[in-house]
Amino acid sequence: MPSHRQILISFIRNLVFSYKNDVLPKTPDPNSSRIRHKFAIFEDLTPANFAHFRTLADDERTTSIWTFNGQIKFRIKDSENIYRARNLSDTVDSLIKPKNPRNA
Repeated sequence: MPSHRQILISFIRNLVFSYKNDVLPKTPDPNSSRIRHKFAIFEDLTPANFAHFRTLADDERTTSIWTFNGQIKFRIKDSENIYRARNLSDTVDSLIKPKNPRNA
C-alpha cells in the first residue's frame, strides 16, 4: 500500500505536468511561427521511449508532442485530434490513417 508521502508526490507530479503549459513563460520562435516555452519540463523516459518520442517529433506533420505518465501523445497539422503511440512500432502514418472497415 502506498504511503501518504508517495501519494502526495504523485499528486504534485501530476499537477506540475498537467498545468505546465499554463504557467511556464512563452516566447516566439524566430525560426518558425510557433510560440515556444522558455523552459522545458520533461518526464524521465526510457532510452527506447525517448528515441520513439524524437522520431515522432521530427515528423514535419507533428505540431505538438508531449508525454504524460509515460504515454506519448501528439497532434498533427490541420487537426485537433490527439493521437497516442501505444507501442514503439507506431509511426505517424500508422496512427493517423483511418481504419478500414472489414469486408464481410
